[in-house]
Amino acid sequence: MPPIFFIEDDVVGVFPTVEQAVRSVDPTDVATTRAYDAEGRQVVLRVEEDRTVLDVGGSGSPRADELRSHLVARAEEVGLTASPSTLSLPELVDAFVRASTGEDLRPSPFVLVLGLALLVLGVIVAVLLW
Repeated sequence: MPPIFFIEDDVVGVFPTVEQAVRSVDPTDVATTRAYDAEGRQVVLRVEEDRTVLDVGGSGSPRADELRSHLVARAEEVGLTASPSTLSLPELVDAFVRASTGEDLRPSPFVLVLGLALLVLGVIVAVLLW
């Protein structure tokens, strides 16, 4: 289940698709790279005909705690400085995906509309009380 996480020498790589993940790992690095899916299942990497193959179907060994500990250790790199150890694996996965895609943390349109409505209401109350 994407995204796919690669851990190599304490560096975390995040890939939104299996195809992008496979293209990013050189066959010579397969032996030193650990791979996980978004739910923390270990994903098997192997080399076939001088190319990297990611065997999602042949994987599945549950290692969610292992992935979580890698993400917590690298949380500062994606801007998570306030107690990353209290976050769940899905929250950590989401933060790393947002950081890898460059997606900023803008509020949702609902929050913006609600804020604007409260501002207008505040102005109306201030005018009435004047």
